[in-house]
Amino acid sequence: MNIGIFGGTFDPIHNGHILTAEDVLNTLKLDLIYFMPNKQPYYKQNKISADELRLKLISLAIESFPKFKVSDFEIRQNKYSYTYDLMQKLHQKFSNDNLVFIMGMDSFLNLGSWHNGYDLLNITNIALMHRPTYELKNLALKDPKLHNIFQQHISPNYELNKKFGQLFLVPNRSINISSTELRLALKNMQYDFAAPYLDSKVLEYLKK
Repeated sequence: MNIGIFGGTFDPIHNGHILTAEDVLNTLKLDLIYFMPNKQPYYKQNKISADELRLKLISLAIESFPKFKVSDFEIRQNKYSYTYDLMQKLHQKFSNDNLVFIMGMDSFLNLGSWHNGYDLLNITNIALMHRPTYELKNLALKDPKLHNIFQQHISPNYELNKKFGQLFLVPNRSINISSTELRLALKNMQYDFAAPYLDSKVLEYLKK
């Protein structure tokens, strides 16, 4: 099978995450996408919500999408995992499948600061979410090594057929909201503000 791995804090999961997953699923014709919430990232100073709550909200948000699944694989590692190490473990777990890691453009442009970031495409595939506001034309000046990796691995089509080394530039619909804004709105019980961006079942659960 061809499987997408969608990581993040999902705190909370919102409609932008669902749009991203749908875009990758349909563009690459994937069989499944696993939403895989992570532990507290080392680079985030603010404490994230409890693991159980985030898993529950993801389950509610993807209830009507049969090809979306939630996984506690990374949470069960009991510590924050580097993406490189996580994907190595997942390739062992799904040894008969082709995996693709779903990544935002902002993360990709900072790949050089990640643990073994430049080597990520040597062990997995990447679906790079492309939005019109992000420009790649200056990448050669900003990070020549990453630019060379991009040129070497960018796929001419959307056929996922390898274990690693394929980089797909996927057009991505987006919404103008952040999880930080949503957390603040929910904390202040501004449910009317949050409602357009959250699955109705997620919002009702958070109101309890």
